[in-house]
Amino acid sequence: MKTIKLLSLVLTVVLFSFGTQVNAQRYQGKNFKNNQNHECRVPDLTDAQKSKIEVLRTKQLKEATTHKTLMAEKRTHLNTLRIADKPNMNAINKTIDEMGALRTKHLKNKEAHRQAVRALLTDKQKVYFDARKSNMRHKGNRGNRGHRGGNKFHNGRGCNSGTYYKNNK
Repeated sequence: MKTIKLLSLVLTVVLFSFGTQVNAQRYQGKNFKNNQNHECRVPDLTDAQKSKIEVLRTKQLKEATTHKTLMAEKRTHLNTLRIADKPNMNAINKTIDEMGALRTKHLKNKEAHRQAVRALLTDKQKVYFDARKSNMRHKGNRGNRGHRGGNKFHNGRGCNSGTYYKNNK
C-alpha cells in the first residue's frame, strides 16, 4: 500500500512539473516580451523614468517568481492531500487558506507595483498607462493577451506594429 502511495505521489509531482514547464514555455514569444515593456504602453518616457521603471519591474518580477514557486508547492501539497486514502479535510482546508493568503499578498504587491510605476508618470502618460491596462483582457492567462479585442495602442502584435505607433512616431 505504501508503494502505491509513493508511486502516486511521484507520478503527481512528475506530471505537475511537466505541465509547469510546458506552461512556462508558452509565454516566451514576442508578445510576452513586448507586453512587459512599459515603453509599449506609455509614449514619451524619459531615460530617468525608464531606468526607475526597470528597477521596479525587476523587483516585481522577483516577487512574482517567488509567488509562483510557493503556489506551485502549495498546489502539489494539496494534490498529495487530496489523493490520500483518508483525506484530512483540516489539512486540505488549511492548505487552501494558505493559497488564498498567498494570492492576496501577490495581488497587493502587484497593485503596489502598478501604483509605483504610475507615480513616476506625467498626467498625459498616466492616461495612456491606464487605458492600456483597462483594455487588456485576461481570460485565464492563456498567453494570447492582446489577440482578443486589441486596442489602437498595441493591437496584440508587438510594440511597434499597432496603428498608434505607426502613425505617431
